[in-house]
Amino acid sequence: MAKAVAAHREGNLSATEAIYRVFLNQFGPTPEVLNNLAGLRYLAGDWQDAVRFYRQTLEVGTDHPTVHAGMARSLAHLGRYIEAANAFDAALALDPVDASAWNDLGNARVAALDLKAGATAYQMALRHKPDFARAFNNLGNTHRVMGDLDAALKAYDGACGVTPDHHTDAGEFHTNRAHALLLIGKWTKGFEDYEWRWRKPGVPAPVDPGSPRWQGEDLTGARILLVAEQGFGDAILGLRFAQVLAERADWVGFVGPAPLVRLAGKATGITNAYAFGDLVPEHTVHCPIMSVPGLLKATPDAVPGSMPYIQQSGHAAKSGHAAKTGTVLRVGLTWAGNAAHVDDASRSFGFAALGPILNLNDVEFVSLQVGDAAAQADGDGRIRDGVVAVTDFLDTALVIETLDLVIAADSVVAHLCGAMNVPVWVPLPVVPDWRYGLDSDTSPFFPSMHLYRQIDRGDWTGSMTAIANDLAAWRDGAQ
Repeated sequence: MAKAVAAHREGNLSATEAIYRVFLNQFGPTPEVLNNLAGLRYLAGDWQDAVRFYRQTLEVGTDHPTVHAGMARSLAHLGRYIEAANAFDAALALDPVDASAWNDLGNARVAALDLKAGATAYQMALRHKPDFARAFNNLGNTHRVMGDLDAALKAYDGACGVTPDHHTDAGEFHTNRAHALLLIGKWTKGFEDYEWRWRKPGVPAPVDPGSPRWQGEDLTGARILLVAEQGFGDAILGLRFAQVLAERADWVGFVGPAPLVRLAGKATGITNAYAFGDLVPEHTVHCPIMSVPGLLKATPDAVPGSMPYIQQSGHAAKSGHAAKTGTVLRVGLTWAGNAAHVDDASRSFGFAALGPILNLNDVEFVSLQVGDAAAQADGDGRIRDGVVAVTDFLDTALVIETLDLVIAADSVVAHLCGAMNVPVWVPLPVVPDWRYGLDSDTSPFFPSMHLYRQIDRGDWTGSMTAIANDLAAWRDGAQ
């Protein structure tokens, strides 16, 4: 055993484990060896084996809270959240003041979709450790998902209040508070916290084109470059403000992902658009595009810029896309956003949910869906692929021009329609992204957007039925 301890201290975990296994084979199971092996398998990421050894530790008669907690954390890694919660309950029955176990129990309960029990567990963690920043943040996230934004903000305030600005987690906590503030319409304070997004772990640093960053100062005689960030939809939304900057500066440019370049070049106020990696001309300052609304002091009641800011080209027929003809409504559909989005499981509803809409007669449905989710419509004769020849977002805009209406999940297509001032109906989850607010059926950014808000979390039936009814009324009035 001394050799195992020495190897462990030296950081040689594989040698440590080998010694323990030899000991186990020679002398039989003992609680100490089994528990140590469980911990080593946990560190190695072999959660299944860790559970096995933790279970054996308990079976040989050691009923210790750390063993139950270790098994619980292993089970959580395996996605067995209800079992994990039960194991945390056992640990806490033996050590009810373990704030870390209460916090992890909260995580397991939330992952098992028992949000109320999760919130209670986080509150218990804070009772035993009042400066537990991570528990504050987890409680804020849970209240936000539950739709209690006041409680969420109180928890986020707690997380930010006990976390020094230089701490690794400060960016995450302030960014989460920013989203809550923006969602309830407190944009001034929200945009202040939103600037912490660059310090959130896992968020790449903003592209630096080599010029000073614009901080809201006078732009007379200046040349400003807008730098795309986050998703395609964020960049399209941010392009709204180019026209405002063009009234103040001598030149407004844009740099972003290649699929956006041709579209951005048509945005009001943009002089030139470039792809990341292109040689960008000299300019005075630059600005990440989603920092602009805060610097322009946008509020939900006063968003600068006029509509549309991405002008319809009028070249649909020349581009080879069919122009609108006859009286049959042509309706575009998307049912999924970027699967990598942190909240995509809530905002994307899947093709099957569109059933009440697709069953309407005398409406031509056109798919604008791209990516893996597009295959969900394969073989369904009620809808045709409208983006088979699309190469970038300008091509998508040309397809949209041929349509009377688009019904879209919260996604880049919804933003593009809004920027073009094309009618777009967007089903939203109970707690949506901040830019949609909590109550209105319209968007502060896009006047042509009509919002259908989910009543029960995860249930799209009511929204889709309402959309189908509204579409049928439009169809009948158009004929």
